[in-house]
Amino acid sequence: MKTILVAGTNSGVGKTSIALGLMAAFARRGLRVQPFKVGPDFVDPIYHKAATGRDSYNLDGWMLSREVNLACFMRCISFTDIAIVEGVMGLYDGRDGKSDSGSTAEMAKLLDTPVLLVLDCWALARSAAAVIRGYTSFDPDIKFAGVVFNKVGGTSHTAWLTEAISATEPGIKVLGGVPKSAGIELPEKHLGVHLPAGEEMPLNYIHRLAELMEMHVDLDAILQQATSFELTQRDLVPSSSTMDLILNPPEGHPKPVRIGIARDDAFCFYYHENLLLLQSTGAELVEFSPLRDTLPPRLDGIYFGGGYPELYLEQLSSNTRLLYGIRAFASAGGVIFGEGGGLMYLSQGIEDEEQQKWSMCGVFPFWTRMQPVMHMGYVTVTPEENCVLFPSSVGEIRGQIYHFCETFYSNSSAINLCPKGFVMKAEYQKLGEDFEGFMYGNTMVTFVHLHFGSNPAAAQSIVERCRMDTTKAAAVAAASASAVAAAGPVAAAAAGAAAASAVAEAMGDTKSLVPYQSVSDSHFTLRRSGSFDSGSSRQSYEGRRINGRLVRSESELWVGQVDQKHDSYNRVGGEITKSTLEYSPGTSKAGFASTKGKGYTGPDDILIMNPKEGRRYGDILGSNSNEAIAIVQGSRRKNLPPLTSNRRTFGWLINGEVPRHLERVPSGGGFSSSSPSSKTLPERIVSLSPSATEILIELGAGKRLIGVTESCRRPGGVMNDQYIVCRSKVDPGSRFQTYVEVQKSAGTLGKGISMRLDVSWLCKAKPDLIIIQDSSLHGDTCSSSIVGILAQAGLESGKNTNIMILKPHTMADAMASVLDIGDMVGLYHEACLLGDWLRSRLREAAAAVARLRRPRVLVLHAVDPFVLGGHWVPEIVGLAGGLDALQRPGCNAESVIWRRIINYAPEVLIFALISSSVEQTFSEVGKVTRFSGFWSLPAVEARRVYICEHFFFSSPGPKLVDGVELLTNMLHPTAALSRQVPGAVLRLTLSSGQTCSPDQISKHFQPY
Repeated sequence: MKTILVAGTNSGVGKTSIALGLMAAFARRGLRVQPFKVGPDFVDPIYHKAATGRDSYNLDGWMLSREVNLACFMRCISFTDIAIVEGVMGLYDGRDGKSDSGSTAEMAKLLDTPVLLVLDCWALARSAAAVIRGYTSFDPDIKFAGVVFNKVGGTSHTAWLTEAISATEPGIKVLGGVPKSAGIELPEKHLGVHLPAGEEMPLNYIHRLAELMEMHVDLDAILQQATSFELTQRDLVPSSSTMDLILNPPEGHPKPVRIGIARDDAFCFYYHENLLLLQSTGAELVEFSPLRDTLPPRLDGIYFGGGYPELYLEQLSSNTRLLYGIRAFASAGGVIFGEGGGLMYLSQGIEDEEQQKWSMCGVFPFWTRMQPVMHMGYVTVTPEENCVLFPSSVGEIRGQIYHFCETFYSNSSAINLCPKGFVMKAEYQKLGEDFEGFMYGNTMVTFVHLHFGSNPAAAQSIVERCRMDTTKAAAVAAASASAVAAAGPVAAAAAGAAAASAVAEAMGDTKSLVPYQSVSDSHFTLRRSGSFDSGSSRQSYEGRRINGRLVRSESELWVGQVDQKHDSYNRVGGEITKSTLEYSPGTSKAGFASTKGKGYTGPDDILIMNPKEGRRYGDILGSNSNEAIAIVQGSRRKNLPPLTSNRRTFGWLINGEVPRHLERVPSGGGFSSSSPSSKTLPERIVSLSPSATEILIELGAGKRLIGVTESCRRPGGVMNDQYIVCRSKVDPGSRFQTYVEVQKSAGTLGKGISMRLDVSWLCKAKPDLIIIQDSSLHGDTCSSSIVGILAQAGLESGKNTNIMILKPHTMADAMASVLDIGDMVGLYHEACLLGDWLRSRLREAAAAVARLRRPRVLVLHAVDPFVLGGHWVPEIVGLAGGLDALQRPGCNAESVIWRRIINYAPEVLIFALISSSVEQTFSEVGKVTRFSGFWSLPAVEARRVYICEHFFFSSPGPKLVDGVELLTNMLHPTAALSRQVPGAVLRLTLSSGQTCSPDQISKHFQPY
C-alpha cells in the first residue's frame, strides 16, 4: 500500500479539494483508494466516501494512541493500492504552540509518509518560494513529496511559480498548478462545518475536481513519490487487547446483538472505527433513517450519532411512528446512546430560530435550541459509579465537543431531574471537571462525541448492556407503540407499556423495567397489561466482512425433521425422503406460524416485510495489473490461460505452475479451503440469488447446487439441473401446497412483486447452505423475511444448515461477495483467483479511458415510472469512462420524473430494462419516444441510444465486469477492449434528423 499525506500551509488553502480530486482521479484509474482524515472532523470523511466509495478513518494524535492510529492504518493494507491522508488546519498547527501534538506533522512522522504541500497562490508569485522554504526547513523530520499550487491564474502563473521554486529550492518537486475555477468550491458552511454530502454538494463536484487533477497535476509523479507503508504487526509495541481487537477481531460471539444506527442527512456524524469496534464485539449494525423510516424490528440497542437535526425539524417531528417507538423503547428499558444531535433528538423537542417548538422523542425532560456560543475542543470523560451504559471500571474515554446547542426547561420544576453519568474534563478550558451525560433508564445522551478507539472497553460495555433481557421487552414495546402511532401519544404509550409488561412477565423479569414518569403535560404514564406469545419473537443474524476480513456471525440454522403427508420429490443433488405433515391451527399474535417442537404449523401463505438495513464497503480493484489473469473451473472460460486440474489440491495450474494464491492449499481429497474454520464444507447448496449462483458456478461449485430461484438464468441452462425453490407464480393446482410468500428487498425494482418460497421442499432437502441476497436491483428476496419464514418452518439455529446473507450495494461489495462465498464453500483460493481476474479487467477498462472526455450517461432500468438503478451502477459508469451526475455509489434505486431527465440532458442513453421479452422492451422504449423533448435529447440527436440486457447492470457478480467492458466500448469505441459479448447491445440507427412512431422503433435498433 502506497501512502501520501495532503497538507496545507494553513486552513482554507484548498487541501480538501485537492485531496478529494486526487482520491477521485486515482479511483478513476482503477486503483483502490483508502481515505483518512487527520483530526476529529466528521464532514471531510463524508466527502471522502463520496469520492472513493469507502468509509474514511479518523487519525488523531490526541484522542488515539500511537498504536491505535497505526492499527487503523494497518488494517487497510491488504485491500488498498494507495492511502490518501488529508491533514487538518495548517501542517504544523496542533493543540498548542510549543509542540506538534495533534498536528498533521505529528501524523506524517508517525506514518512515515511524505507530505504533498498545498499552497494558495492566488496572490503570490516569487514569495511562494520563501513560504515553501520555511515549511520544508521548519521540521527536518518531515519528508516532502512536493508542492501543488492552488488557485493559480493560468499556465504562465504556474510557470513563474515553478521557476521561483527551481531557483531557490531545487530539492522540492512542483507537481501541479490548479487554476481557480468558478463553481468548484465547497458549499457554504453551517455553524462552522460543511453541510453533508446531499443536495448541498452537487454530484458533479467530485467529477470536476478529478478532471482538474487529470489536466493540471502530475498524477504519475505523485504515485511515484508516495511511499510504501511496510509496518508489520510486530512493530506495534507494547501489544495490547486493543490491538488484538482492531487487527484480529473475534470470529464469533455466543450471543450477538442487533444495534440500530440512525443514519441519514440529519444524523451523519460517526467515527467509522466506533462502528467497527461495535461489530468486533458482537453487534450486528442495522441502519435506519429517522427522517423516513420506522424503527427496525428486534433491536437490542440504538445508537444516535451527531448531525444536523435542527435543519430537518418538520420532517423529524412528523415521523411520529418512529418518535413514539423510540420513546416506548426507552421507557421499557431499551439501551440507547446518543451524541450531539442524538441528544437533541431524544429531548422533549427543539426550538427553532423563530421560537417555534418542534416535538421530538421526549425521552428526557429538557428542550434544546441553537445559540451563538460555540463549544469546541478535546475532552476526556470518566464514567461514574451510577453510569447506566459504561461501568466505572472502563476508565477514561477520549472524545471531542463541537456544538452550538443548549438545553432549557419549559417547566422550572423539572430542572435537574436527570442524573449525569460522566465526569468530564475539557482540554480547551481551565475550569476543572464538570458532570456530563444525561441518563434515563438505560438511555444516555451526551454532547461529547466519544472515540471508542481511545478505549475499546466502551464499545464492549454498550454491547454487553444490549445483551440484557430487558431489550426484548423494549423492542416489542417500540413495535407496539409504533403500530398505533396514528391514535396519538397516549395510545402509543399504553400499547408499548402493555407489550413490554407482557414480555417482562413472560420472562420473569418485571423488576428490570423502568417506570416512566411524566415530566410535562405532553407526556404519559405507562401501564402494564396485555399478553405476549413468545413464539413470535425470533432473531436472525448475518455474516459480515470487516475491512476485507470475514467475521462469522451468521446464524447456523438447524433443518428440523418435518412430518409431511406428501408425494415423494425428485432427487435433486441428493436423496430426499418422504414423510407426512400434520397441521394444527395455532398461530401467534404477530401473524407468524408458531413452531412447537419439530412440527411446522400455520397458514400456507405468510407475507412478511423487511426494513432497509445496513451497508458496508470493501475493495473493488486489485493493485497489480501484471498479476496472473486466471479464473477457476466454471461453466464458461474466455480469454484465459490454459487451466489444468490438479486433483491433489483441487486447485488449478496456470501454464503448468501452481499460482501463488494456491501454494498453501492442503493436499488430500475433498475441496480446498483457506478458511480458518474447520467445520464441514457445504455439499448441498440452495442459492436464492442470481449473482451467488453465477459465482458458485464460476468457482467450480455448480455441482453442489440443488436449488435456485427462477431468476437464476445465467449461465444458460442452470435451471435445467436444479429445483426451482422460489417462483413468482405458482400453479393453483400444484401439489406443492407449502409455498410461502416473500416480499422483495427494499430498494429493488419490480414494484414490490412477491416471490413464493417452497418451504416444504427446503425442509425435506436439508441443504447445508442457503445463500440469500438483499439489495439487488432485480430478482432477490428479502433476507429477514426468508430467515423468519425458515425459522417458523422449523429451520432454527443449529449445526446442519448455514444461512449466508449478502448485502451488496457497491462494486466493492460485489467483489467482496466473491471472496465471502469462496470462503464459505471452501474455495477461498479459487475465489482469490477469480477476484484477481475480475479486478484486472476493471483496471484495464479504467486505464483505457482515464484521460478521455467523459460523457453524461443515463441508465434506465424501468420507464413506468422512470427508474435509476443506483447501487453499483454509478461506479460502472465511472469505470467505463462516463459521468453519472444523478446518483451516488451505493444509493438505492429511485424513480425520477421526465423533467429531471430533460434537465440532465444525457449524452448517452441506455435502456437496461427489466422486462420479460425483447418485444416488451421495444414497447417500453416506444412509450418513452412519446414524451415531449425525447427527440431533442443530446443522446438521441447523436444516435447514442442503446438497449442492453439488464443483468449486465443489475446482478452484483462477475457479470458487472462484463457490463463495465460493454459500456466502455459503447462510450469510447477507440478504447477497443478485446472482450466483447456479441449481440448483447442494440444501437439506434435511425438517420440523423429523422423520427419515427413508437410502434416502428424496433425497426431502427440494430446489433452494436
